[in-house]
Amino acid sequence: MNINSVLENIKAELKAHFPDLRDCDIHGGRFDQEALKNISTRAPAMFVSLLGLPKFKHIATEERETTLTLAIYVITKNTSKQTKDSAAIHLVESLSALIATSRWNKNDLGEAQFIRAENLFSAGLKFNSIALWGVTWQQNIILGENVWNTNEFLPSELYASSEGDQIGSSEEEHLNAAI
Repeated sequence: MNINSVLENIKAELKAHFPDLRDCDIHGGRFDQEALKNISTRAPAMFVSLLGLPKFKHIATEERETTLTLAIYVITKNTSKQTKDSAAIHLVESLSALIATSRWNKNDLGEAQFIRAENLFSAGLKFNSIALWGVTWQQNIILGENVWNTNEFLPSELYASSEGDQIGSSEEEHLNAAI
């Protein structure tokens, strides 16, 4: 498994669960004023970001385990049907429930932890016409190839001895016949 495929799966699942989004994509991190200016016209929108990978731990299968720190940014604007704030809260509520139950169609992902939603609007934001929320969470992932992949050949019998040079002729013949 790789991280890019996780991000792509999250994006696909967001598009399926929120079909009314005008934009849904992967974004390379947090938003600055210039990025917000470019995407503010495409609301309602959601953007998936990988914020960090704090530690890698090697496990017995020669894979690596780490924790993904992920974010989805929700951007809304006023419409004739609802205010930007009402729309954002509705999307954030639904999104938080989706994150809590989803493994994004990946078997090597753990359950989402530490889900947090935060209103990112500030007085310094030059775009009063949009609401901006961030939903963050952490999810464990196993990266790399499992050396014990069960699709590979595994012997049906295993012969072991505590004294490697003491294999008798009958055991040796049986071993050679198995090979």
